[in-house]
Amino acid sequence: MKLKIAFLFLIVSLQQNRMYSQFIYNFLPELFQLTNFTNARTMAMGKANLANADGLNNIISNPAGLTSLNNFEFKADFAGPTAVLKQTKFMNFSTGYNFHKYFQAAVSFFHFDLGKTDFINKDYMPYTNQFSLTLSSQIAKNVSIGANINTIQWRFGIEKKAYYCTYFDFGILKKIDFKDGKFLNLASSLSNFSNANFYHKINNNELNYKLPIALKFGVNYNFKIKTPKNEHKILIVGEYQNYLNSDFFTAYRIGVELEYIKDIYFRVGYYNEHHYDYGISLNKSNINVFTYGLGLKVPFNELINKPYILAIDLTTNRFPKFTKTDDYWGHFFSLNLRFNKLSKKKANEKN
Repeated sequence: MKLKIAFLFLIVSLQQNRMYSQFIYNFLPELFQLTNFTNARTMAMGKANLANADGLNNIISNPAGLTSLNNFEFKADFAGPTAVLKQTKFMNFSTGYNFHKYFQAAVSFFHFDLGKTDFINKDYMPYTNQFSLTLSSQIAKNVSIGANINTIQWRFGIEKKAYYCTYFDFGILKKIDFKDGKFLNLASSLSNFSNANFYHKINNNELNYKLPIALKFGVNYNFKIKTPKNEHKILIVGEYQNYLNSDFFTAYRIGVELEYIKDIYFRVGYYNEHHYDYGISLNKSNINVFTYGLGLKVPFNELINKPYILAIDLTTNRFPKFTKTDDYWGHFFSLNLRFNKLSKKKANEKN
C-alpha cells in the first residue's frame, strides 16, 4: 500500500512523457534535499545548519562555513534504508584543509541509490552522485564567504546512461561577538546561482529543465549557562528556505543543541516544508517533522596530548510521511564521523 501511494505518480509518469516531464520538474527540488539525510547533526536539529560555521559539516548548505575548519579534517556520513525503500543507501565523504585564514578548500562526494529494484528497471539501478569543490575565505574580521562547484551525475533507472549537470553555490557568514563567550552568526546562501539546466532524454525526446535556485537565510545563537558544578553550552539555530523558481519547497527549520555534560551533546529540532503532492489527494502538501539526536566528541588533545579530535553524531528518526494514511514508514538512521587533526596552537588549547 505504501509503495502504491508513494510512487503511483512515478509509475504513470514513466508511461506518458507529458506527465514524466511534470514529475522531473518537481523531483529536481527533491534531489537537492538528499544530502541532508547523511548529516546526522543537521538532521537531529531539524535540518537547520546554514549558520552553524561547522567546518565540513555544513558546506553543502553554506560553503562560507568552511572557514571555521581547523587545519585538516575528514568526514564520513552514512544513512540507512527505510521501511519503504529497504535497499536505499546514502553516503557522503569529505575532506578539507585550512591553508590560511584567507583560503580554505575541501572536496566532497555524495552518493544515493535505491539498490537493485524491479520498480523502475531491474537492470539499471537508479542513483545520484554529487561531486563538490568548496573554496572559502575570511575576507574581513568575522566575515566569511564561500563557493561550491558541484557536478551531479544522475541515472534515473530507465536506461543505462547517466546524465550530468554542473552548478554553483555562494554563501556568506557574519559572526557577532558578545560578552561572556556569547556570539551570533548570521548567514545566507544561494544554491545554483548559475541557474543551471538539467538535460535529460527519454523515448528519443530531449528534455531540458532548470535546476532549483534555493535562497536561504539563517541565524545561530551560542551562549553558556553556568551552574555550581558545571557549564552548559547551548546553541539555537533557525533557517528559512525559498526556491526562487518553484512554488514549492518553502521551509522553516529550527534546532537546539545542548552540551549538558562536557563533550556530550543532546539535540532536538523541527521543520516544516511545503511539498508538491503530485495531484494525489492522499499525499501531503506540508511535511511537519520533529527530530532528535546525540553527539559525542573525543578530544585526544586533552586525553592523551595528541592533536586529534574525533566527533561522532547519530540520529534515528521516523521517516517523513508524505501521505495522509496511518501507514508506518519506518525509521532511518544517520551516522556522522569526523576526524580533525588540529594545528599546534589549537591542540594546546583547553575547551
